[in-house]
Amino acid sequence: MGNSDWYNGNITAHLTMIIETYRDYAHSRNINLQFLAKETVVMDFIPHYVNKLMNNLLSNAFKFTPEYGKIDVSVWREKDHLFIDIADTGEGMDKDTAAHVFEAFYQGKNEMQHIGTGVGLALVKQIVDAVAGSITVESKMGKGSTFHVCIPIHNTVKRKATATPETIKPLLPKLKAPLAESKHKESACQLLIIEDNADIAAYIGGQFTDQYAVSYASNGREGLQKAQELVPDLIITDLMMPEIDGLEVCRQVRTNEIISHIPIIIVTAKITEEERIKGIEAGADAYLSKPFNSQELQTRVEALLTGRKLLQEKFATTMELNENEEQDSELTTDADMRFLIKVTTAVYLQLNKNKEIDVAFLASSMCMSPRQFHRKIHALTGYAPAAYIQRLKIKKARNMLDKDMIISFTEVAYQCGFEAYPNFVRAFKNVCGVTPSDYRRDQATLVSDTASN
Repeated sequence: MGNSDWYNGNITAHLTMIIETYRDYAHSRNINLQFLAKETVVMDFIPHYVNKLMNNLLSNAFKFTPEYGKIDVSVWREKDHLFIDIADTGEGMDKDTAAHVFEAFYQGKNEMQHIGTGVGLALVKQIVDAVAGSITVESKMGKGSTFHVCIPIHNTVKRKATATPETIKPLLPKLKAPLAESKHKESACQLLIIEDNADIAAYIGGQFTDQYAVSYASNGREGLQKAQELVPDLIITDLMMPEIDGLEVCRQVRTNEIISHIPIIIVTAKITEEERIKGIEAGADAYLSKPFNSQELQTRVEALLTGRKLLQEKFATTMELNENEEQDSELTTDADMRFLIKVTTAVYLQLNKNKEIDVAFLASSMCMSPRQFHRKIHALTGYAPAAYIQRLKIKKARNMLDKDMIISFTEVAYQCGFEAYPNFVRAFKNVCGVTPSDYRRDQATLVSDTASN
């Protein structure tokens, strides 16, 4: 804020022009909009600051005022201060919400409503603070709210304000339009944001739309449905939501085999140690408190996605099991590992029956759609289902070659589900780094060296 931003002029006239831009909208909503200026006040002010201040306060008033309600704007001077009151007959707020209403993304709850703030009122507070003013709110549930603004009056700037109605545009409350979901190529990470406040959801999603595919759900029930449909790489959910809250979302995700592997971040204003423990017990991987730092959110997301990649390496290595290998009892207690064991067992069962392994059939046997199966396998191992199945087939081939030093390669290829021998050789080399014949020779040398020692 520099000196070039300041003008001197009739702020009463400027406020009048702002109010007039809302007349048509108020009429369309059958809301009685009244403006009372007790006197003309000339003072130094920053026009675009005044515009943002009034637009956000008026937009907030219209947002919560029902049809046939009333909004009163009063302006007057007392000594060297300008006072502006904006009163509405809207829903009102409880004391706790009113105490935090100027915090970005704060959410309050009560039985009658579900109030949330975006950045509008936080911006108003910043503007008022920047000009050494003050703002407070009085509110009563079911009666409405009144915002009181007080700004010091100075007359030291020589440049005159020349605002015209064309330079002032109303900030009308946004209709509840669906949030625009970002789409990337199929291989991109998918984030699911479950948040009933559209402003907060859009803000969170905006941090990631350039690099990830982002989808939204407006409540816990819809979020769980989308999670099963999309099988995202990470879920960011609000804690306090209608129908199903964030804790229940965590619990249901963790008990659903299709989506149990997905990391979850809970974003909430309710961040007591007790709530944090409840979240961890429910299956949350991280907590962030509102208002949050966007860099912290991005760091948490990146850390969880990186951690998931490390688990992919662990699962991919561990689960390339021999069909007769005994499972580690400690590993089988992990839900994701148990799922991969089921997949591995199903693959080996099909191979033992000399049947072709069809990914769609395998997905169906896991009670999943092909897309859900693909997302789950890729999330756990880093491989597409076809590639992961091929690695299991090659693991079986290696096991056969280790046990029988004279079995023919064509027989191994056939028993491992390869109809064409060249495809078997190519797949074996891709996975093991050597051809089957080189692998047998290396194993024979190893056995010979071991025997001689």
